[in-house]
Amino acid sequence: MTAAAIEIHNNMEPMNAFLLDWHVRVTWIAWMTLYVFWGAAWFSRHAFDNSNESDLSTGVHSGTADPALDGQDVANHHKTVQPPSWSRGICNRLNRAHDMLRDQVFMLGSVLTLNTFARASTRAVMILSWIYVAFAFIMFFVEAGYKNGYVRFLYSLLFYGIGLTICGLAYRQGFHA
Repeated sequence: MTAAAIEIHNNMEPMNAFLLDWHVRVTWIAWMTLYVFWGAAWFSRHAFDNSNESDLSTGVHSGTADPALDGQDVANHHKTVQPPSWSRGICNRLNRAHDMLRDQVFMLGSVLTLNTFARASTRAVMILSWIYVAFAFIMFFVEAGYKNGYVRFLYSLLFYGIGLTICGLAYRQGFHA
């Protein structure tokens, strides 16, 4: 074996031990739980979205062959009552909540990847990850319930702070050979 191959092998051995640690596995289970919750919201968003080219306030379909007639109630058009579009009312709040979850999946995945490559903190990051996921669940329902800039500021600060804490632990305890 060459010296370079031995060095690669010696560097991979601690990574294997890190990845087999129970706390690291449970940390990634926290991320996967958040991902599954986001995936369910994503599925619901697309499965139940009824937005189309209809003017939902009048129920008149605006997809006529003649653009001059779009939006007008003509004899061959039938007024229909459409369920709400994903971009209106409660669906709009769910859309914002879905977007928040997507951002949380991306943010948590990013800092956990950094921590994993650094072979850094295990137990502390596991605890922080589950706190992050718990607050993401709570904030999903808060965001879906009502719009409040102050609450958005607080949960943004909370998630960003937890993410920076995980990054700090990665750099403080990791990246050693």
